[in-house]
Amino acid sequence: MNAILEAEPILMASTAISSSPAPHRTAEQVDVADHHVRVDVYEPPLGRHAHTVLLLHGTGGLLGDGALLRRAAKNLASHDFRACVVHYFNTTGTFFATQSNVCAHSSEWRDALITIAHQYAEAAGEPVGFLGYSLGGSLAVEAAQETSDIGAVAVLAGGLLEKEDEESEPHMPPLLVLHGAQDTRVPMECADALVQLGRRAGAVVESVVYPKEGHTLGATAERDAFDRAAEFFAARLGAGANG
Repeated sequence: MNAILEAEPILMASTAISSSPAPHRTAEQVDVADHHVRVDVYEPPLGRHAHTVLLLHGTGGLLGDGALLRRAAKNLASHDFRACVVHYFNTTGTFFATQSNVCAHSSEWRDALITIAHQYAEAAGEPVGFLGYSLGGSLAVEAAQETSDIGAVAVLAGGLLEKEDEESEPHMPPLLVLHGAQDTRVPMECADALVQLGRRAGAVVESVVYPKEGHTLGATAERDAFDRAAEFFAARLGAGANG
Protein backbone atom coordinates (compact mmCIF):
# COMPACT_ATOMS: atom_id res chain seq x y z
CA MET A 1 0.00 0.00 0.00
CA ASN A 2 1.28 3.43 -0.92
CA ALA A 3 0.64 6.28 1.50
CA ILE A 4 1.23 10.02 1.14
CA LEU A 5 0.73 12.41 4.02
CA GLU A 6 0.89 16.18 3.89
CA ALA A 7 0.52 17.69 7.31
CA GLU A 8 2.10 19.75 10.01
CA PRO A 9 4.53 17.59 11.99
CA ILE A 10 2.89 15.64 14.78
CA LEU A 11 5.17 14.05 17.35
CA MET A 12 4.84 10.29 17.44
CA ALA A 13 4.35 8.60 20.78
CA SER A 14 7.79 7.61 22.00
CA THR A 15 10.00 7.79 25.03
CA ALA A 16 11.86 11.09 25.12
CA ILE A 17 15.55 10.64 24.52
CA SER A 18 16.37 12.95 27.41
CA SER A 19 14.63 10.59 29.85
CA SER A 20 16.13 7.40 28.39
CA PRO A 21 19.54 5.90 29.14
CA ALA A 22 22.14 7.17 26.70
CA PRO A 23 23.08 4.82 23.84
CA HIS A 24 26.52 3.24 23.95
CA ARG A 25 28.73 4.66 21.17
CA THR A 26 31.64 2.78 19.61
CA ALA A 27 33.64 3.09 16.40
CA GLU A 28 34.17 0.31 13.85
CA GLN A 29 36.20 0.08 10.66
CA VAL A 30 35.05 -1.46 7.41
CA ASP A 31 37.51 -2.21 4.63
CA VAL A 32 36.32 -1.25 1.14
CA ALA A 33 38.87 -2.00 -1.57
CA ASP A 34 42.02 -0.19 -0.39
CA HIS A 35 40.20 2.19 1.96
CA HIS A 36 39.23 2.11 5.62
CA VAL A 37 35.73 3.45 6.29
CA ARG A 38 34.88 4.52 9.81
CA VAL A 39 31.45 3.65 11.17
CA ASP A 40 30.17 5.21 14.40
CA VAL A 41 27.81 2.75 16.07
CA TYR A 42 25.10 3.76 18.53
CA GLU A 43 23.92 0.72 20.48
CA PRO A 44 20.58 0.81 22.31
CA PRO A 45 20.66 0.85 26.12
CA LEU A 46 21.13 -2.58 27.66
CA GLY A 47 22.18 -3.98 24.29
CA ARG A 48 18.60 -4.24 22.99
CA HIS A 49 18.11 -4.03 19.23
CA ALA A 50 15.88 -5.52 16.60
CA HIS A 51 17.48 -4.30 13.37
CA THR A 52 20.49 -2.42 12.01
CA VAL A 53 20.14 0.92 10.21
CA LEU A 54 23.00 2.64 8.37
CA LEU A 55 22.90 6.45 8.35
CA LEU A 56 24.35 8.44 5.44
CA HIS A 57 25.36 12.10 5.50
CA GLY A 58 24.85 14.64 2.72
CA THR A 59 27.26 16.86 0.80
CA GLY A 60 28.45 18.45 4.05
CA GLY A 61 30.08 15.20 5.13
CA LEU A 62 30.40 14.56 8.83
CA LEU A 63 31.82 18.07 9.27
CA GLY A 64 28.60 19.69 8.11
CA ASP A 65 26.00 17.01 8.75
CA GLY A 66 27.51 15.23 11.75
CA ALA A 67 25.28 16.85 14.38
CA LEU A 68 22.16 15.93 12.40
CA LEU A 69 23.22 12.31 12.00
CA ARG A 70 24.19 12.02 15.65
CA ARG A 71 20.69 13.18 16.64
CA ALA A 72 19.17 10.71 14.19
CA ALA A 73 21.34 7.87 15.47
CA LYS A 74 20.48 8.58 19.10
CA ASN A 75 16.80 8.67 18.21
CA LEU A 76 16.98 5.31 16.41
CA ALA A 77 18.95 3.79 19.29
CA SER A 78 16.23 4.98 21.66
CA HIS A 79 13.82 2.89 19.54
CA ASP A 80 16.10 -0.16 19.96
CA PHE A 81 17.84 -0.01 16.57
CA ARG A 82 21.57 -0.42 16.09
CA ALA A 83 22.30 2.87 14.36
CA CYS A 84 25.51 3.08 12.31
CA VAL A 85 26.79 6.41 10.95
CA VAL A 86 28.89 5.62 7.87
CA HIS A 87 31.82 7.88 6.94
CA TYR A 88 31.57 6.89 3.28
CA PHE A 89 33.59 9.92 2.08
CA ASN A 90 36.60 8.01 3.50
CA THR A 91 36.64 6.02 0.24
CA THR A 92 37.67 9.10 -1.78
CA GLY A 93 39.39 11.27 0.84
CA THR A 94 36.56 13.79 0.59
CA PHE A 95 35.62 16.16 3.44
CA PHE A 96 32.64 17.84 1.79
CA ALA A 97 31.14 17.46 -1.66
CA THR A 98 30.81 19.90 -4.53
CA GLN A 99 28.88 19.40 -7.74
CA SER A 100 32.06 18.37 -9.53
CA ASN A 101 33.16 15.72 -7.05
CA VAL A 102 29.62 14.36 -6.72
CA CYS A 103 29.75 13.73 -10.48
CA ALA A 104 33.24 12.25 -10.17
CA HIS A 105 32.74 10.05 -7.11
CA SER A 106 29.03 9.16 -6.80
CA SER A 107 29.48 5.72 -8.37
CA GLU A 108 32.40 4.97 -6.01
CA TRP A 109 30.33 6.01 -3.00
CA ARG A 110 27.36 3.93 -4.18
CA ASP A 111 29.52 0.85 -4.71
CA ALA A 112 31.14 1.33 -1.30
CA LEU A 113 27.72 1.51 0.32
CA ILE A 114 26.66 -1.70 -1.41
CA THR A 115 29.76 -3.40 0.00
CA ILE A 116 29.18 -2.00 3.48
CA ALA A 117 25.50 -2.97 3.40
CA HIS A 118 26.50 -6.53 2.51
CA GLN A 119 28.93 -6.77 5.41
CA TYR A 120 26.41 -5.45 7.95
CA ALA A 121 23.55 -7.53 6.54
CA GLU A 122 25.71 -10.64 6.72
CA ALA A 123 26.64 -9.87 10.32
CA ALA A 124 23.00 -9.18 11.25
CA GLY A 125 21.63 -12.18 9.38
CA GLU A 126 19.06 -9.99 7.61
CA PRO A 127 18.85 -6.93 5.33
CA VAL A 128 19.70 -3.57 6.85
CA GLY A 129 17.93 -0.23 6.64
CA PHE A 130 19.35 2.94 5.12
CA LEU A 131 18.50 6.43 6.38
CA GLY A 132 20.06 9.00 4.07
CA TYR A 133 20.10 12.79 4.24
CA SER A 134 20.24 14.78 0.99
CA LEU A 135 23.08 13.24 -1.09
CA GLY A 136 23.10 10.29 1.31
CA GLY A 137 19.44 9.63 0.53
CA SER A 138 20.13 9.73 -3.21
CA LEU A 139 22.98 7.26 -2.85
CA ALA A 140 20.86 5.02 -0.62
CA VAL A 141 18.22 4.78 -3.35
CA GLU A 142 20.84 3.98 -5.99
CA ALA A 143 22.46 1.32 -3.82
CA ALA A 144 19.11 -0.24 -2.90
CA GLN A 145 18.34 -0.83 -6.57
CA GLU A 146 21.46 -3.00 -6.85
CA THR A 147 21.28 -5.30 -3.82
CA SER A 148 18.83 -7.23 -1.66
CA ASP A 149 21.03 -6.52 1.38
CA ILE A 150 19.11 -3.25 1.87
CA GLY A 151 15.63 -4.01 3.19
CA ALA A 152 14.16 -0.51 3.58
CA VAL A 153 15.21 3.04 2.69
CA ALA A 154 14.23 6.34 4.31
CA VAL A 155 15.23 9.51 2.44
CA LEU A 156 15.29 12.91 4.14
CA ALA A 157 15.58 15.93 1.81
CA GLY A 158 16.95 13.85 -1.05
CA GLY A 159 16.23 13.18 -4.70
CA LEU A 160 17.52 11.22 -7.69
CA LEU A 161 21.08 11.90 -8.83
CA GLU A 162 20.14 11.11 -12.42
CA LYS A 163 16.88 10.97 -14.31
CA GLU A 164 15.59 7.41 -14.33
CA ASP A 165 14.56 5.57 -17.48
CA GLU A 166 10.78 5.51 -17.19
CA GLU A 167 10.66 2.33 -19.28
CA SER A 168 12.83 0.40 -16.85
CA GLU A 169 11.52 -1.87 -14.11
CA PRO A 170 13.61 -0.92 -11.08
CA HIS A 171 14.06 -2.97 -7.93
CA MET A 172 13.22 -1.04 -4.78
CA PRO A 173 12.62 -2.10 -1.16
CA PRO A 174 10.05 -0.25 0.96
CA LEU A 175 10.67 3.49 0.67
CA LEU A 176 9.93 6.41 2.99
CA VAL A 177 10.34 9.94 1.57
CA LEU A 178 10.50 12.84 4.04
CA HIS A 179 10.71 16.31 2.50
CA GLY A 180 10.20 19.99 3.21
CA ALA A 181 7.89 21.67 0.70
CA GLN A 182 9.98 24.87 0.86
CA ASP A 183 13.27 23.09 0.06
CA THR A 184 15.11 25.16 -2.57
CA ARG A 185 18.28 23.02 -2.61
CA VAL A 186 16.47 19.78 -3.46
CA PRO A 187 13.08 20.94 -4.83
CA MET A 188 9.85 19.13 -4.09
CA GLU A 189 9.71 17.64 -7.59
CA CYS A 190 12.84 15.62 -6.71
CA ALA A 191 10.95 13.98 -3.85
CA ASP A 192 8.00 13.38 -6.18
CA ALA A 193 10.37 11.60 -8.59
CA LEU A 194 11.48 9.28 -5.78
CA VAL A 195 7.88 8.43 -4.98
CA GLN A 196 7.18 7.67 -8.65
CA LEU A 197 10.29 5.49 -8.87
CA GLY A 198 9.14 3.46 -5.89
CA ARG A 199 5.69 3.05 -7.36
CA ARG A 200 7.08 1.86 -10.69
CA ALA A 201 9.09 -0.72 -8.77
CA GLY A 202 5.94 -1.93 -7.01
CA ALA A 203 7.43 -1.09 -3.63
CA VAL A 204 5.61 0.06 -0.52
CA VAL A 205 5.99 3.86 -0.66
CA GLU A 206 5.27 6.28 2.15
CA SER A 207 5.76 10.04 1.81
CA VAL A 208 5.54 12.82 4.38
CA VAL A 209 5.65 16.47 3.29
CA TYR A 210 6.37 19.25 5.78
CA PRO A 211 4.64 22.29 4.24
CA LYS A 212 6.57 25.03 6.05
CA GLU A 213 10.02 23.38 6.12
CA GLY A 214 13.05 23.76 3.85
CA HIS A 215 16.14 21.63 3.28
CA THR A 216 16.96 21.72 6.98
CA LEU A 217 14.01 20.85 9.19
CA GLY A 218 13.19 22.75 12.34
CA ALA A 219 13.50 20.93 15.66
CA THR A 220 9.87 19.77 15.88
CA ALA A 221 9.71 18.58 12.27
CA GLU A 222 13.10 16.91 12.57
CA ARG A 223 12.05 14.91 15.63
CA ASP A 224 8.84 13.95 13.85
CA ALA A 225 10.82 12.77 10.80
CA PHE A 226 13.16 10.67 12.94
CA ASP A 227 10.23 9.10 14.81
CA ARG A 228 8.47 8.30 11.54
CA ALA A 229 11.66 6.72 10.20
CA ALA A 230 11.92 4.54 13.31
CA GLU A 231 8.31 3.46 12.94
CA PHE A 232 8.88 2.74 9.23
CA PHE A 233 11.95 0.60 9.86
CA ALA A 234 10.20 -1.27 12.67
CA ALA A 235 7.36 -2.16 10.29
CA ARG A 236 9.37 -2.88 7.14
CA LEU A 237 12.70 -4.44 8.01
CA GLY A 238 12.45 -8.19 7.91
CA ALA A 239 9.05 -8.02 6.18
CA GLY A 240 10.35 -8.83 2.69
CA ALA A 241 11.18 -6.72 -0.33
CA ASN A 242 7.73 -5.24 -0.70
CA GLY A 243 6.85 -5.10 2.98
